[in-house]
Amino acid sequence: NAVKIYFKENLGIIVAFLVLCVFLSVFPKTSGSFFTRQNIFNVLRQISTNLFLACGMTMVIILGGIDLSVGSIIALSGCISAGCVARYNLPLPIALLMGLLVGLLVGMFNGAVISKTTIPAFIVTLATMNIAKGLAYVYTGGSPVRVVTKEWQFLGAGYVGIFPTPVVILVIGILSSIVLFAMSGNDDGKWATIGAAIAVLISAIGAWALLKVISNISTSLKKIAWGSKSNNCI
Repeated sequence: NAVKIYFKENLGIIVAFLVLCVFLSVFPKTSGSFFTRQNIFNVLRQISTNLFLACGMTMVIILGGIDLSVGSIIALSGCISAGCVARYNLPLPIALLMGLLVGLLVGMFNGAVISKTTIPAFIVTLATMNIAKGLAYVYTGGSPVRVVTKEWQFLGAGYVGIFPTPVVILVIGILSSIVLFAMSGNDDGKWATIGAAIAVLISAIGAWALLKVISNISTSLKKIAWGSKSNNCI
């Protein structure tokens, strides 16, 4: 039901998206490259960062919350992971765990403050957004953190067979999120939650795919998250 409601309420956006796809498929300058495997994988690679966020934000949104700090946490955790490899020569798995630990600690702080005080989630995450952003600037000194290892490049620019590595990791993340939703709540609440989760993920996929097709513009924070593709964490 949640998925049906989503399609009903967002019919205009979906129709516009399909019309745009059809137009780009028949327009002479784009018809030869739009619906190619390379272009589809390129779009999926570019939106993978946002869909990683969507997996976590889905849980927050279902609970009626909001988190404004996710972009800055991406910046901070990405810079920490890149710094562990480039500056301290730590193995890639350790560097990734350090980045995940940073995200975990900030998330625990957000959760503790929101649950134990009367401060709204909007205000708490707005504060941590600026704190994490400032820490990222302090850690890097405003300079790129250059990583040239092949393992790091593989995360953002590599392939698993014919599929880009970020897309493979994204599929695993989405499936893991759906399994997590399925394991929570009673039967009725469980399937309602799964339906809502799928609706939010579909919304995120459609919105970001449309955005990338139209403008293909990325912000500086996304560049940090995608630093492994250019060997830099700016």
